[in-house]
Amino acid sequence: MDIEGIVTKLMSVERQPLARMIKQETSYQMKLTGFGTLKGALSQFQSSVRALSEVSKFQGTKSSLIDTTIASVTSTTAAAPGTYALEVSQLAKAQKLVVDGTGSDTVALGKGVIKFDLGTIVGPLGADGKPGPATLGADGKYIDATAFTPGAGTTKSVTIDGGSSLADIRDAINKAGIGVTAAIVNDGSATPYRLTLTQNSTGQASSMKISVVDADPAGSPLLSALLTHDPMDPAKAMRETGTAVDAKFKLDGIDVSKPSNTVDDVVTGVTLNLLKTNVGTTTALNVVRDTGAVSTAVTSFVKAYNDISQTLRDAMAYNPTTKTAAILNGEASVRAIQTQVRGVLAAAIPGEGGLTRLSEVGVTVQKDGTLALDSAKLNKALASNFDDFAGLFAAVPANGTGDTAKPATTGYAAQFEKLASSLLAVGGPLASRTDGISESIRNITKRETEFNARMVTVEKRYRAQFTALDLSLSSMNNTSTYLAQQLTAISNLNNR
Repeated sequence: MDIEGIVTKLMSVERQPLARMIKQETSYQMKLTGFGTLKGALSQFQSSVRALSEVSKFQGTKSSLIDTTIASVTSTTAAAPGTYALEVSQLAKAQKLVVDGTGSDTVALGKGVIKFDLGTIVGPLGADGKPGPATLGADGKYIDATAFTPGAGTTKSVTIDGGSSLADIRDAINKAGIGVTAAIVNDGSATPYRLTLTQNSTGQASSMKISVVDADPAGSPLLSALLTHDPMDPAKAMRETGTAVDAKFKLDGIDVSKPSNTVDDVVTGVTLNLLKTNVGTTTALNVVRDTGAVSTAVTSFVKAYNDISQTLRDAMAYNPTTKTAAILNGEASVRAIQTQVRGVLAAAIPGEGGLTRLSEVGVTVQKDGTLALDSAKLNKALASNFDDFAGLFAAVPANGTGDTAKPATTGYAAQFEKLASSLLAVGGPLASRTDGISESIRNITKRETEFNARMVTVEKRYRAQFTALDLSLSSMNNTSTYLAQQLTAISNLNNR
C-alpha cells in the first residue's frame, strides 16, 4: 500500500479547519494594519489642528521699516496696528579701554585681584542743574569727570596669580566670564603690547571703574600700576577708545534713551534692533495685522480636514466593479469616527464674535464631505472681521469681568483637537477595537497551536492503522498465494 500518499491526502482533509483559522487570522492582521494607518492619520490630524487651536495663529502682526538700513523690527500678537516715525540720533555703544604698552606679552608681571565695577561717569552740572556727560580729552582720559555712580550690579573680581604675563592676564579675564573681553594689540612701538578691555554691555551705565589689590605691595612691577582705572583721576586712568553711551532716538517726536540697540519696551509687542543713525530725517515703522498668516492657517485647516476625511473614506471604500472592499469596510467604529468628525462642523460656534460658521469665511462643505475654500470670501472676511477669526478656530479663554466679561469659546480647530485626542486616548474607541482584534488573534493562535498538536496525534494514528492494514493485507496475500499453489498441486495430482 502507498501509506505515505494515503496519509498525506487524509491529513490534507483533516487540516482544512486550520486553513480557515489562518485566513481569519490574516484578516485580523490586515485590520490591525488598517487601524494603524488610521491612527497615524488621526495623529497627524491632531498635530495640525492643535497648532491651529492657538489664539496667536490668528492674531499675528507684521512689522516693517521703510528704510531697513536704520533698524530691523519684529512684532508679536500684543502689538497694535499703527504707523510710527523713527529718527535715530545715536547708537548704544560699549566702553573700550586700552592699557599702557609693555615690552613683552610673556614676561611675568605683578599679582593680585582685579575688581571691576560698572556705573555712570558723571560730568559737571549743566544749565538745567543736572549732571551732564564728562568731557573726554585728546589723550582718551576724562577732563572734568566729577563722580562715578555705581550701578545695581555687584563688583566682579579676577585673581591674577604670581608669574602671570600680559597674555596670562588676558586669558584669566576672559575665562572669568565677568562680561569683559580682553585682547592684546601689537602697535609696533617700543612698548607695543597693549591690553584692551571691552565691556560686553552697551549703555552709559556700563562704564568701567577698575581697582587692583596688589598681592605683593612691595613687588615690582605692581599690577595696580598697570591696570587701575579711575575715570575721575587722569593719573590713574587708562585711555578710553570707546565711550559707553545709550541709544538715543525719537519715535513720533518723543525722545527715547535706552542702554541697548535692541529695544522691546517702547511700543508694546514691537522689538527694534537699531542699526544706523538717520539724524534730521525719519523712516516709517509700520505695524499691520498679519492677514497672510491667518489665510495660511485657514488653508492648513481645510487641508487637515480633507486629509482625514479622505483617509476615512478610503478605509471604508467598496468597489462594486471589482467587488473589492477596503480593509476596514464594515467596521462600525470607523463609521462612528467619520460621523463624529463631520458632526463637529454641523454646529455653529457660540459666543459674541462676529463669526460663528466656516461658511462666513469662505469654507464650505462639498457633496463628498470635503471642504472647499473661497479665497475671495476669505479675504473679505479678513478685512472686516479679523479679530473674530481666533474665536472661530482657536480656544479663546474667558476675558474680562462683570458687564465686560466675555465667555470662553472653543473654535473648530480646538474642537477637532479635543476629538482627535479622545479617539487616540488609551481606552478610547480605537484602542478598544484594536485591543479586541489583538485578543482575537491571540485566541486563534492558541487554537492553531492546539489544532496542530492534535494533527500530530491524528497523523500518528493514521500511520499506525494503515501500517497494520498493510501488514494484514500482506499476510492475506501470502496466504492466498499459498492456497493457490496447493490447489494447483491437488489439481495436477487428479489429472494423472
